[in-house]
Amino acid sequence: MSHPTMAGSDVVSTDLASRAVKDSTVVRFSSVTPASESFFSLRTPAALAPRSGAPKGFSALAGTRTCQLRCQRRAPSGLDASPRPGIATQRLHWLGCIEAESAFVSQGGGMDADVHSPKRHGSRSPIGTSVTFGLRATHNPPVQVPPQPAEHSEPLAASTSSLDNMNGIASSPTVVGKDEIYDLLGIGYGPAHLALSIALRESAEAGEANFKAHFLEQRAHFAWHPALLLPGSQLQVSPLKDLVTLRDPTSTYSFYNYLHSHGRLARYINKEQGVPSRREWTAYLAWAARRMADAVSYGQNVISIEPLTIVAAEAKQHEVTVRQADAEDTLCLYRVTTREADGGKVVRYARNLSVAVGGVPKLPAAFEAAYAQQAEGVARIVHSGTYLPSMRMLEPKLHEIASKRQQSAGDAVDDSSRLRLAVIGAGQSATEMLMNLHARFPTAIVTMVFRASALVPSDDTGFVNSAAFDPERTDEFWHASASQRRAWLTEFKRTNYSVVRTDLLNELHDTMYDKFSVQLPDELQDVDEKHAGRMEMRRCTEVDHVRLTEDGVELELRDKLRNGRVERVVFDAVFVGTGFVRSPSRMAFLEPLRAFYPALDGEWMGRETGSEEDEVARLVDVEDEEVLERRRENIRGITRDYRLVGAAAMRSALRSGKASPASDASSTSSQQTLASQAEERNLPEPALYVLGGNEATHGLSDSLLSIVAHRAGELSTSLLDRLPRSRAATAPSTTSPPPTQTQTQTHKIQKPLTLPALQHMSLN
Repeated sequence: MSHPTMAGSDVVSTDLASRAVKDSTVVRFSSVTPASESFFSLRTPAALAPRSGAPKGFSALAGTRTCQLRCQRRAPSGLDASPRPGIATQRLHWLGCIEAESAFVSQGGGMDADVHSPKRHGSRSPIGTSVTFGLRATHNPPVQVPPQPAEHSEPLAASTSSLDNMNGIASSPTVVGKDEIYDLLGIGYGPAHLALSIALRESAEAGEANFKAHFLEQRAHFAWHPALLLPGSQLQVSPLKDLVTLRDPTSTYSFYNYLHSHGRLARYINKEQGVPSRREWTAYLAWAARRMADAVSYGQNVISIEPLTIVAAEAKQHEVTVRQADAEDTLCLYRVTTREADGGKVVRYARNLSVAVGGVPKLPAAFEAAYAQQAEGVARIVHSGTYLPSMRMLEPKLHEIASKRQQSAGDAVDDSSRLRLAVIGAGQSATEMLMNLHARFPTAIVTMVFRASALVPSDDTGFVNSAAFDPERTDEFWHASASQRRAWLTEFKRTNYSVVRTDLLNELHDTMYDKFSVQLPDELQDVDEKHAGRMEMRRCTEVDHVRLTEDGVELELRDKLRNGRVERVVFDAVFVGTGFVRSPSRMAFLEPLRAFYPALDGEWMGRETGSEEDEVARLVDVEDEEVLERRRENIRGITRDYRLVGAAAMRSALRSGKASPASDASSTSSQQTLASQAEERNLPEPALYVLGGNEATHGLSDSLLSIVAHRAGELSTSLLDRLPRSRAATAPSTTSPPPTQTQTQTHKIQKPLTLPALQHMSLN
């Protein structure tokens, strides 16, 4: 069985005290303090409201101005970005709803909605633009713009055209230095992008090409599944499926080299279990992230990603002129604006983007309304993605309730005086929460509610692991028909969904048997045993309705074992372990790119394509494979190497209504024409890579650790193979020096640090 993917080291923060004043705006230069992968929030700014006819299922994120974590209510006409007093460790969500720091079990990256429009400072960007990738304090730091005073800020208009103003950059043409454009910007820095950054650093070809890559992480430091970093929790994947081994077993970034460098290899070999604890795996990932500190900027909230088209570019010039692209323009570059912890903004330009930001909490339908209604402060309904952060606030409250009930009951011991807690779900996370809650509240009644007949062990046997997670299975899955892929996903669901590791399952069974089934005589029981609570299970049970009450959470439970008998039970708190939703169409910060990539449209992705895909599958070994591959890409909206297919490339295929062989020939011809026109105009061909949300096209391992090392190699190859096309008209100079501190003005951008420079740095 595999585990979902998801971060440091401190680099001294530096203020160079270099200031340039223009139009009353102070530009401060300071370096970024790296730390770890962030759990991002998909908060939708008003500017990203969808067009009319927004797809079903998409409006929850991009179609309305709503809080996506807890309240999911529509925002008022004005967005309040002011901090609430007394809340130091949390970030404000829309409507003043509090978002726990680790709101998402994700792979990094994020987006703020409470953005205000700074003043414009001329046709050239006052922010400068891109920041040197992975700078240490001794290198040229990024150009930053401090936050606007509150009296000058204005809420975003409900139009994507305001994105330029959101960045302080006019929609009129902007001049960008070619040396200031990154070959790749990655949003999020969990295991997926950590593995990719290592692969690029270790690539001799990337070094020779001066490939410029950098990653942006919302968290202040690296973290991996911090919300479920529970005592005794074990990794669910072989340690050989680390960041590098399946790509290069000789890499110094392997888990076993980590053990060796810390003097623990022999002791680890002597362990009875063949897998590390989640605690040790987190330490390994953080060790690798510290070594890659120069490849990532932490504390970066993505507030906009804008499509750009080139207005003017000459090969002999060191600059290009760009403007925001309309749907009918040729997409050439991306402009990414982030907000730092102090409110300052940083603008970067990129030829390619990679997004690996994990998923959003998945809630049963019955919970959505009540979950959204929870007021600020202590939440009584908690998703596993926020378990530990939420418990820091909820646990004292529950202990207080338990203490008052015990005082009222006196010496009497009965269920009415106990805490009642519910856990919804039957998978690994739900089981871990169940056992942790029993340990935290030993006198409470903790009830596990699930629809299945029993808890099921995960299937991590050799044959199944090979069939589901070996690297070559991705190719096999990609080339299969839609019906075959669905069948495989159903068949191998037992490896990762609603299943529990066998060792944990046995531990739970033994605990429940010994503690709650075996009763000692009263004279042999100690005080703790007399007051002990219990764990219980309600299998074959559906939650039909959820209601918040003054005393807690009322669940309407329908028992299928008793002919659908309905019972209402009030719990002091409910914990939901029902997984996450991962899809490119659910990433609100990508909404400005939706016109260029159909896969970002939830309705388009949800359409029925089975007949088209089955037709392609039948033509294997009959039609030309390259032609069939283009048809697969147009139907699915993504390529085998994880690039979203552009709207221009598939426009004729979409107009044809179906991908018949004849229409495919037309589509291929159209694509060739578009590519030819772009080549004649010497325009770059940017790419948007999306990782972790492609289970339907790339298989069950897409969001898991099993594939990160091998996929990092595939992505490196794709990026380097496409480098000449993505650099067209924007190729960096090989002779111009990076701008010095005294040369840098408010409209200048710092030159990115290249891989050769990174490779000379210490790896200790």
